[in-house]
Amino acid sequence: MSIRDIEWGEDEAKGDQNLANYFVEIPVMNDIYDGKIRYVIGRKGSGKSAIAEKIRIDFSNSPNVFFDDVSLKNFPVNDFRNLEDKSYRDKSKFIEAWKFVILMNLSSLILSDASCEHQESVTSLQKFIDKNFPNIEFGITKCITHLNESKFKVSIHGCGFDTGENGTAATDIHFSQATRSILECIKRTQTQNTYYLFFDELDEGYTTRDKSLGLVILALLRAVEVLSKDLQSSGIEFRPIVMLRSDIFERLHDNDLNKLDDYIVRLDWSAYAGSKGNLIDIVNARIRASLGKEYSWNDIAVDNDRDLPQNVESLWKYIVNRTYERPRDIIKFMKFCKSECTSEKLTFKDVKRAELKYSPWLFNELKDEMCAHLECYEKAVMAINIIGCTSFPYETMCQVLREEDSVARYCKNNSVSEGEIVQLLFDFSVLGTIEPSGRWMFKYKDLNLPFNKRANLTLHYGLVKKLRVKIGKFTPQPLQ
Repeated sequence: MSIRDIEWGEDEAKGDQNLANYFVEIPVMNDIYDGKIRYVIGRKGSGKSAIAEKIRIDFSNSPNVFFDDVSLKNFPVNDFRNLEDKSYRDKSKFIEAWKFVILMNLSSLILSDASCEHQESVTSLQKFIDKNFPNIEFGITKCITHLNESKFKVSIHGCGFDTGENGTAATDIHFSQATRSILECIKRTQTQNTYYLFFDELDEGYTTRDKSLGLVILALLRAVEVLSKDLQSSGIEFRPIVMLRSDIFERLHDNDLNKLDDYIVRLDWSAYAGSKGNLIDIVNARIRASLGKEYSWNDIAVDNDRDLPQNVESLWKYIVNRTYERPRDIIKFMKFCKSECTSEKLTFKDVKRAELKYSPWLFNELKDEMCAHLECYEKAVMAINIIGCTSFPYETMCQVLREEDSVARYCKNNSVSEGEIVQLLFDFSVLGTIEPSGRWMFKYKDLNLPFNKRANLTLHYGLVKKLRVKIGKFTPQPLQ
């Protein structure tokens, strides 16, 4: 048995039919199932989508659990902005729109539940959808598009909804006026079943320059919270799960965010070491799924390889230090190792060859994550190649950024300093700092780590091969 016999799975958890065979639960997984946790925050590749996919797989054949996806992929953001309540200036302008969209998705799930048939409340929901969204397969995009086409009006005539002051039902009203009636219908529905709504891919089209998109996301969080609490007392098991990248969440500013803290899990695999949900468990789970329960990392790798560099305690540590301790990083590195392994067990020489492929992949993975915050990401990071080593002063980094034309233009056009770019590279752990003791400090290991510009900087080792720099300290060149 060797690493070549292991099926490491898909790069993306969504749609991975074998995920249940090697899924590793985090400590609060039961709270997510039960609806006690409804916001999953983590970096790209940290396993957010895997959690939703595992729930889908677990309940795919259950007659008592229903689920649907609300994705911002191909989301008609401009049409959604048209639904704003112009009497507000903050996130409140989009809350009613989100509540309507969420309730429509929940209504669609309830209508697909045969156990809810023949109830008056469900009949009202069916009439409302048939009247306002006829002949369409219901979804968030079509709902928003239809509201724009109807000039934000919906009809509640004949649906059994609330009546106006004169006792006659209004024919056409603004969609926000129908929200309360729809909610009350759902609350009156008698069912013991569970309804999951997964909110994913919220980073699609996100950029820090688009302030209104931040308000749209804040409004979504608030709408989810309001509806969750409103439905708790009704007996409806509504379990929304919002999956959001941590770099986006941490840049949202709102007084209500702290109120969500009890319902948030921040995926941090560094913090799970030695507990349920360790990174080595992720690798071992996939090894066992392919080879058998008695196999683990030490059966496929020479962990104490004599060729390891001095001060590197194991082959596993060497690999982990070149990742951001995210499941996707580890699994991708394992795939490259599989293709480079030349013997029964993985050796340090195999890992070194795999690193040549892994490092450019990690660079591009960071590019996908950072470009929403730094359009000149590629040029800014590649500028480190000019420095030529992994450890250097803050001012040296600022200087090479000033001398890179495209970065200089970006700074000028966006009123950004080179120091702010260095800070951003630190926030995403492209760069870390070195303490006087020589210890490296990266923000992915400590989310509250402050940036110390007086400390020397160090490049993350996962990018060394891509940037073609040597491991070591910067030595200023003498003037010629």
